[in-house]
Amino acid sequence: SIITFMQPIYKGNYFQNKIIDKIWSLISVTLSAQVLTLPVILFYFHQLPTMFLVTNFVAVPLSGIILYGELILVCISFFVPVAKWVGFLTAFLIKMMNGFVENMNSLPFALWDNLKVDTVQTILLYGFMMSSWVWLMRKASKVFVFSLCCFAACVVSFSVDIVQHKQQQKLIVYNVPKQTAIDIFQGNKYQFIGDSILLENGFLRNFHLKPA
Repeated sequence: SIITFMQPIYKGNYFQNKIIDKIWSLISVTLSAQVLTLPVILFYFHQLPTMFLVTNFVAVPLSGIILYGELILVCISFFVPVAKWVGFLTAFLIKMMNGFVENMNSLPFALWDNLKVDTVQTILLYGFMMSSWVWLMRKASKVFVFSLCCFAACVVSFSVDIVQHKQQQKLIVYNVPKQTAIDIFQGNKYQFIGDSILLENGFLRNFHLKPA
């Protein structure tokens, strides 16, 4: 996605100021990465990070420095005194980057959560995004019509899901090793029956229960 879309997005605006141009370059990388990854993120993780532009201002440069630090560490691993300092600095940068991302993620408006996107909707989103891109680049009216059709189909599909969810009645038994976990769904409300550790443990809750 970055290889395909970064340069067209970057060349869409020109800034003489080198600092602003560097900032725009980072924004271009972030936006280009979202083009082909956004539908997959919605499909697998059911959430949309709203602060990704701000987060990547720190994460992208730091990840580059960390990558070089790790490569240097591999090359000088036999020289223990120097390798130890390089490893310490690299570990510190990793901890700093992860801490920044976690702090940004803890903001109440940093994540749009509980988004349900199925396989058909993911394909329609790809159709809408790719055809919109082709239309912007080539100004082809037929492609624009196709883009609108994909968008309209997405809206209809999401609307049908909302109606179905309001009428649903389900009993879900989760396959969680050594734990009991059952959800009773009535419309958009649910009642959990099972071991309390699943609700207290963030990883187990996010991995097994939250996607449903």
